[in-house]
Amino acid sequence: MNRIRHIALVVSDMDKAAEYYKKTFGFVEAGREYQDTGSGIYLTDGEINMALLNYKSDAMAGLKNSSRFIGAHHFGIQVEDVDQAQAVAEKHGGTFHFDLGHDKEGNFERKLKDPNGVIFDVSKGGWVGTPTRHVKGDEKPAPKPKTTNRIRHIAITSPDPEKTGKFYGDAFGLKKVGNTKSSFGDGVYLTDGYITLAILKYHDDATSGRGKDFLGTHHFGVKVENLEAAGDTVKANGGKFFADLPIDKTSLYFERKFRDPDGIIFDLSQNGWSTTPQANV
Repeated sequence: MNRIRHIALVVSDMDKAAEYYKKTFGFVEAGREYQDTGSGIYLTDGEINMALLNYKSDAMAGLKNSSRFIGAHHFGIQVEDVDQAQAVAEKHGGTFHFDLGHDKEGNFERKLKDPNGVIFDVSKGGWVGTPTRHVKGDEKPAPKPKTTNRIRHIAITSPDPEKTGKFYGDAFGLKKVGNTKSSFGDGVYLTDGYITLAILKYHDDATSGRGKDFLGTHHFGVKVENLEAAGDTVKANGGKFFADLPIDKTSLYFERKFRDPDGIIFDLSQNGWSTTPQANV
């Protein structure tokens, strides 16, 4: 079964970003990596690996002006067979980007791009700090966080959410659970049974917060036990309120949007994001 198990953010200062997410959500550090191509600090909520990255080149980042890019960058899917996953993705319009690592059974990921050029990883071994990680050699299992806060939502943007949703459904078996059409934008929601992947098309720059024409991994969402208390913690540690969506706070789909100290957007939700089919929202 294919599972989304990884979200990557490019940050200005990895140590400061790591401290922010540790203090704000109780995520714990699962590992660090320093290479000529770039560096990373890896956190975990117990289920999902969050990579906080600094790239050394545009080629490695896969984006123009990567040295100035700050924001959510890509996500990762754990698969049973990397080569087969690539073949299926390419059959449906995806393209190969590059390989990172050598041992396909271990710390290895194959970077692909969807038909819109949005970067995502596939890995058999998984990512450090997740329960499905294939630990090899002298690698130690990551500590388990004591927090109940969990990353349960990743959002990417697309000029055609339905078409892009079909790509991820056909290539990786993600199931469609809903649609949204509103004055803010249109969206399709998929799930792997745990994470909800939103594929969005914003109608205006203000709602997007990254420009309505931005294509890529846009933001992520954290399910919390108490929305007000979690929001206070976010702000106490240097985050800033961005927006409430939708305006109706009693809605099952209500989420409060914030920016971290780097300006990276994330959502908080007390209800979480649906992993079962819903009526259009």
